[in-house]
Amino acid sequence: MNMSKHLDELKDIIKQYEIDTHLGDFNKKLYALSALIEIEAMEDVESSVPARLFEDSIISEFLNRKDNEGFVGTGLTAFDRINGEFKGGEFFILAGLEGMGKTVLMIEIANHWAANGKKVGFLNLEESTKQITKKFLANIGRLSPAFFNKEWGSKEANLKLINAAKILKANPIYLYENPNLDLNKLIVQIRKLVSDRKVEIVFIDYLELIIVGELNNKTDTNRTIICNNLKQLAIQLNIVLIVGSQLPRNSYASSINNNRPEYCDLVAKGFIEPNTDTVIVHRSDYFGIELDENNQPTKNRMELVIAKYSTGTFIDVPAKTAFDISAIMDIDYSEIWRTNLK
Repeated sequence: MNMSKHLDELKDIIKQYEIDTHLGDFNKKLYALSALIEIEAMEDVESSVPARLFEDSIISEFLNRKDNEGFVGTGLTAFDRINGEFKGGEFFILAGLEGMGKTVLMIEIANHWAANGKKVGFLNLEESTKQITKKFLANIGRLSPAFFNKEWGSKEANLKLINAAKILKANPIYLYENPNLDLNKLIVQIRKLVSDRKVEIVFIDYLELIIVGELNNKTDTNRTIICNNLKQLAIQLNIVLIVGSQLPRNSYASSINNNRPEYCDLVAKGFIEPNTDTVIVHRSDYFGIELDENNQPTKNRMELVIAKYSTGTFIDVPAKTAFDISAIMDIDYSEIWRTNLK
């Protein structure tokens, strides 16, 4: 703003007033000049900034920082900031449709925990230990899921496999060959695993394969029996128990709000056990949806919908999928946070 120019104009007005004492004309000229100065001053002042922009910066820094000494989370920073540290006695359901990436996510977390000194048990009720070991190696080495189907990989990939094998050999991960599908016998196997190997975290993949008595888990009653027994087991053994749950294809295809599952709807339909801490694994690109409600691409993005009954937490956080290298990876939460605020 040219303030010196306006000061000169003001001097001229005052000088004129000293000669001509018509107060009305003086006031008009002075008012006109002050209005002009105010307009030009407004043009020079920067626009106000929405408070949400400061909130964006604070939340982003909070969710992305990695300064918790001694804290062993999942390796997914935003998820860990919301969920907190898993503690002995916790029982968690990891639910999602077939092909959403539940097993890849569980293996990712298991490898991360084992790499940080936690003893991990992994019971896959569907695949052989050999097949699961391949998936662990592929995840550690960041190898394609189809790597072991090839006759021979590239030199770089083969070196990754060798290094992954060394890491897996050192990591305290324990598998069961053909774990029992019967609930009572499965509980005995988990007790033995904890007793013999001192494991702190146990994964079961997946709940719907567990049998109660002579029936498999096809009813709400059986699901409730299984969850209640496994909850008590986690408390008794003071372990973290994470159980995968495969939702049927028709479970929430018709109840998607902004391309995400409705937790209450899933509970009401009996697909998810109420009063149980649950994480729903969701990917919009699974349904062929290329853009989300914020017009952002959904490719290679996973939403982890946290419904934590024990603390009342209900929120979804993002993760990055890299299925071509058998991985679920951390994401810069600030990118998603800024997008959601626009």
